[in-house]
Amino acid sequence: MDFLAAGTGSMVNNASYYYHRHGSNILVRYDLDTTEQIQSDSLGPISYLDCPRKHDQSFEARILIRHVIYMRPDSERLLVSKVEEDLLVIATWELDVNGTELADAFVMCGVLYGLENAKERETFISFAFDLERKNFKNKYLNYLVT
Repeated sequence: MDFLAAGTGSMVNNASYYYHRHGSNILVRYDLDTTEQIQSDSLGPISYLDCPRKHDQSFEARILIRHVIYMRPDSERLLVSKVEEDLLVIATWELDVNGTELADAFVMCGVLYGLENAKERETFISFAFDLERKNFKNKYLNYLVT
């Protein structure tokens, strides 16, 4: 690989390693078979550039199968971008959710879920946002996490 990876949101999918390029606002797809690399266009300013290295929260771009979750340095709002396999951004949602209050977020079946706590064994999902329908679902889905 020609670039360092940053953050905890890297993933392997279909024989490719997807990661956030260290010190940038760019995503990279590294083909594990051919070693070919594809870089995304710039995501614009993302918050990790302004956060101290040992900050408790990671606001770097997190890659989750075809979705990237991130924040801007001048806003606490959460952004989610849907990307194609070649890292082309095809849709972006800016949500009225304070990302600094979340311990983690993930996308499953087209729904973005936010967790309040990542250290306790029992926590709850603080919100669920349907990305396709563009609306918040049942706010507290406690039965999903035990």
